[in-house]
Amino acid sequence: MRYSRFLLTITLTLLCGSFLYAQNPQGEQGPTNFIEVAAKEADNLMKEFDLDFRQVFLVDSLLQDMMPKMNEEMTAIQRSGATNREIFMITYDKWLDAIDKEYEKIFDEDQWKRYLKSARGREKRKRDKRMAERESMK
Repeated sequence: MRYSRFLLTITLTLLCGSFLYAQNPQGEQGPTNFIEVAAKEADNLMKEFDLDFRQVFLVDSLLQDMMPKMNEEMTAIQRSGATNREIFMITYDKWLDAIDKEYEKIFDEDQWKRYLKSARGREKRKRDKRMAERESMK
């Protein structure tokens, strides 16, 4: 459930970013959206997996770095006129997989095990399965 909220939050952030960009084509939107979302997600992870302050800082920094990049790539795909949902899912899966790989480095062994047992872990397994299926089709 929480992972679904995380996915919804990222999706809404991406949509808001697209709308803000459309209103201001020079791309002068403030980074507060990503900063706030990253901070909220870091706080959620801290509560759910007992992260220490160093880990929270690393997660927050990671998300503040990766979320705008993910948004840029998704916006570029949207601007290219792509309407195939699969293209968006491939990109989305790629970014979330990269975030999970970084989480694995940041979390200790117990936290990572709990992460994999949580709803977030179930979503990760689904994403891994989709990525493996795509890889096998190549």
